[in-house]
Amino acid sequence: MNEIIRKFIEEHGNSIGHNGWIYHEDGARREASSHGTLQRPPEDPQQRAKAIAYYWQLVAERAETEFVEFQQQIKNHYQDALTHRYTLPPTGHREALAQLKELHKKAVRAKRAYAAADKAYRNHRSPEDTARELASEKAKAAHSEVLAQIDAFKL
Repeated sequence: MNEIIRKFIEEHGNSIGHNGWIYHEDGARREASSHGTLQRPPEDPQQRAKAIAYYWQLVAERAETEFVEFQQQIKNHYQDALTHRYTLPPTGHREALAQLKELHKKAVRAKRAYAAADKAYRNHRSPEDTARELASEKAKAAHSEVLAQIDAFKL
């Protein structure tokens, strides 16, 4: 890693990679390539709040994915054990549950941080943007309700 990137990382704090970019918690971002663009946090407060909210969205999504995947992995392991005629007592479950608990805490903290960052971003938005976003969220909720009703039909 070259000195310029090292200093950039030190200056802008924690980061997460996504789609060829590395996003920092202060709103800065850089291309993942060692010769890529380095972009300081936006000076415009609304754009900076948006960049910070995006960083926390990525962190929250990744933490949730890690939690869900590990939860499913250990769940599958113990469900498989139930299908065997002669099963031994569970082993490693305390460690697995402790790890699951830590992943859960991490996901909850990230989701809270994202909610706070998103709220800060929304406070910088124009009334028109807020109205459009609200209408979109209502439409998504309506679609989700229809999907839930469809899924409720079981044979």
